[in-house]
Amino acid sequence: MKLPIGPNAGDYCHPDLAKLLISRPLIDDYDLSGAEHLNTDVLVIGGGGAGAAAALSATEAGARVIMANKLRIGDSNTVMAEGGIQAAVGAEDSLQQHFDDTVKGGHNVGKKELVAQMVTDAPSAIRWLIGLGMTFDLTNGADSNGMLSRKRAGGTTVPRILSYRDFTGLEMMRVLREAVELDENITQLNRHPAIELLSDEHGRCVGAILYDWKNALWCWCTPKPWYWQPAAAEGCICRVSPLPTTTAQPQTAW
Repeated sequence: MKLPIGPNAGDYCHPDLAKLLISRPLIDDYDLSGAEHLNTDVLVIGGGGAGAAAALSATEAGARVIMANKLRIGDSNTVMAEGGIQAAVGAEDSLQQHFDDTVKGGHNVGKKELVAQMVTDAPSAIRWLIGLGMTFDLTNGADSNGMLSRKRAGGTTVPRILSYRDFTGLEMMRVLREAVELDENITQLNRHPAIELLSDEHGRCVGAILYDWKNALWCWCTPKPWYWQPAAAEGCICRVSPLPTTTAQPQTAW
């Protein structure tokens, strides 16, 4: 089924997912009568690894952040990740190799601009996590002079996996959670799931309606217009031109 609205308008997805994305609101206007209005610069929905990193990145740029968590910060799939993180940090590796491996591993259907952004930012993201205190396996064990231990995974041309034992995600979430809880510019709203997103007349998201589970109350948050862009990682710009065999529009049937 083709999506008729939103940033993914024109894309195809499963009919059940499409019905959810274009469904009617779960609440009516009268439900918000007297609801608390929260003001902030940036609203982050979700307290997993991505949400915590986004909140910290925003405060580094000078923003005030509200983080709305369905449960608590860290109650997410991030803590379940065991494998590791890929980043082109080895002397025999490069951003272009990481890009090519990723595109090939995704059967050439991934959005190449997004893949390029991911592999370009990966080395600086690793440095950022280490700066927060995250531990990675080293070639010389716990020796502070040891090099980052890199493993080779399926589909990679060189060793690229960085990990910490078998609980990389848990270690990552540990340092992110500590950093968030120490940041005075981040307000955590635990057990406040986002029920609906608010949009303006142009269809742009301008906030969210949250539900306070503890007090059984509604609240709504409208962050200010705010833009920040993390510093780009050093390195080459990946070639993102489509391969000759992938220029045709893929056909999907449901």
